[in-house]
Amino acid sequence: MMNPLLIVLYLFLAYIVSGIRGQSSCPTQDISPCNCTENSNQGATVDCSSARSGAEISSALSKISLPSSQLWVFLIQDNAAVLELKEGTFQRLSFHSIKILRSSIKSFHPSALSPLQHQLESLEISLSRLDEFSFHNLSELHRLKELRLHNNLLTSVAAFKSDSLEILSLQNNQITSVEFDGRTTPRLRELHLNNNFLTFVPAFRSDSLEILFLHTNKITSVEFDGWATPNLREFDIGNNPLLKFPSAIVNGMKKLEKLQGYGANLSPTLSSGFLEFQSSALKLVDLRNNSIFRLEPGAIAGLTPETTVHLNENKISVVSEGSFRPILDILSMGNGILDLRDNPIQCDCEMSWLVHGQKYLRSVSGKCHNGTEFKDLDSGSLNPCPRECPYQCINSAWLSLCTSETVSHSHVHNCRPGELCCQPFIPKATTITSSSVPDFLIVCGRKNYQVTLSKGGKPSQIGKWPWQAAIYDVKKQDVVCGGALIQEQWVLTAAHCVTIQGTDRPRAQKDIMVYLGKHHRANMEDDDYVQIRQVAGWGYDGSDLLTAVLTEVQLPVISNRLCRRDTALFTGGFSTTRTLTSNMFCAGHSRSTSPQVILQYYITFVKDERDIENDDVRYHSDYRTVCPGDSGSPIVFLSNASQDSYWTVEGIVSHFFQKETCSLRRPGQYGVFTRVNRFTRWIEEVFENS
Repeated sequence: MMNPLLIVLYLFLAYIVSGIRGQSSCPTQDISPCNCTENSNQGATVDCSSARSGAEISSALSKISLPSSQLWVFLIQDNAAVLELKEGTFQRLSFHSIKILRSSIKSFHPSALSPLQHQLESLEISLSRLDEFSFHNLSELHRLKELRLHNNLLTSVAAFKSDSLEILSLQNNQITSVEFDGRTTPRLRELHLNNNFLTFVPAFRSDSLEILFLHTNKITSVEFDGWATPNLREFDIGNNPLLKFPSAIVNGMKKLEKLQGYGANLSPTLSSGFLEFQSSALKLVDLRNNSIFRLEPGAIAGLTPETTVHLNENKISVVSEGSFRPILDILSMGNGILDLRDNPIQCDCEMSWLVHGQKYLRSVSGKCHNGTEFKDLDSGSLNPCPRECPYQCINSAWLSLCTSETVSHSHVHNCRPGELCCQPFIPKATTITSSSVPDFLIVCGRKNYQVTLSKGGKPSQIGKWPWQAAIYDVKKQDVVCGGALIQEQWVLTAAHCVTIQGTDRPRAQKDIMVYLGKHHRANMEDDDYVQIRQVAGWGYDGSDLLTAVLTEVQLPVISNRLCRRDTALFTGGFSTTRTLTSNMFCAGHSRSTSPQVILQYYITFVKDERDIENDDVRYHSDYRTVCPGDSGSPIVFLSNASQDSYWTVEGIVSHFFQKETCSLRRPGQYGVFTRVNRFTRWIEEVFENS
């Protein structure tokens, strides 16, 4: 028989539990135009979607006397009336999550979130009209893990600090610049910056970052030096007009699982060593839609048996054994796939190795140009190909350009009549002209041979760099500025080189000529091939005499802060540097650089090549810089010395702060350059409208 005391106690406890469960999480007060609903697993949601202003929301929330721990989510959605949330909106309340979706919110007062600094874990303002956000206040939100500000009108991301933030979503804004330092966001795992207007990506340094999305911007260059993301798993830089793919960065990602580089301007050839993965976790390599024509042997290495490689939607016509068999040797060991769909592949004898080796067919997907699936090809109809040229087929007239031990005069099927097979070679000191260089050896912006990055300036070799332009003044009958050929029929130079002095009006077309392929200043000694190195120009030299030949020099870029400081010390006031804006940078040697170091690493512009041998000239020319007459000349950047490297115009010579002649200039007196990446959108618009 049950003890009556136990029955009473059981009933009493059941009553208490029932009372707790039945207690409402929502306030009893009228908080219209907001309303409150209870969640089954969490606290209450306060929905203010019907509010007509931020003031109405503040007034409604001020009526709540419920313990703050019972409120969980603050919500506004599908609201076109509320434009801002002001200071004091949340007062003493403690929401854990704020969601503002599909609204007209334009601003969020920096102090509005202060009452939530110890509770707020998630903040989302998306599909709205937010055009500014106080990132610097994030350090006050000690529990914030997710910040989602996607689909707004933000234009920049200032540097900020947050010890708790794990996910930052900023896609689909109008962001043109971002400042990021992983040391101030030690827990950040995901950063979404896709679908913005970025043109340049600074070096990311973060030990915590695992996902980085940069796709669908206007990125042309990525800073290599200092990049460190050892734990990055997903990297998406697709759909950008890259001038150079960040191969060195990708190859250093030892935990990479997914690389997405679709639509990244990789055409036409993937060179040997293009991608050399070091990650054993690699699952996806997406290089589709890049207008790729061919892969050199070893272009993609370091795959795993479980990797899917997308090369579909390209222009590959030949599946050569040397390039693709090493890839399929790895993929066929597991469930990896090589996707070659939507390529104009000619299924002829070049495919015999693939069809005869049946083990490869299950690891490759694609169709022939005639629509036949790879798996349906008849191995009996594909005989091995005749011997092909392992190097390049060139006109027999270019025999002198061949490396002797590689020359083959015997028939190879892929060389036409009148051609021979060899490995072309161009020595570093070549003096050949453009008319004597076969077209197949020339790719604008890319070296024809591997060079070691020089530490000293000197007269440029003839035929070295093909994009240098000379702006010729017909009235003065002399070269007055430099420039860079950046697209067919388009030369980039400084505006003042082609305008009437003191105005913005362009000079008459008949007064200006543009020389491409000019090495000597004197027309009587003109050459046919163009070259330049680092900063090249036609201006005065260290003896204040016009150079006889195009010259080159390597200069270090310094911070604008240091440039202003040193210039002020020379001129006696900061007003001199008022023309130094964020669209410009300085280059030259700082005041702390010793003459011995300068002399060791840099050679000035000289009047004539024979002056390099004159010790007296060298002694008095210990400072290297750009001079009057060099305006418009490009300063170019190359990340490494590999064969596939491309040069990028980082700036063009704009002006100088000091009026001294070049022979009197010293360290701390800099040349000023216009940042080209700040004007890429304008340049693209000019191209499109022409």
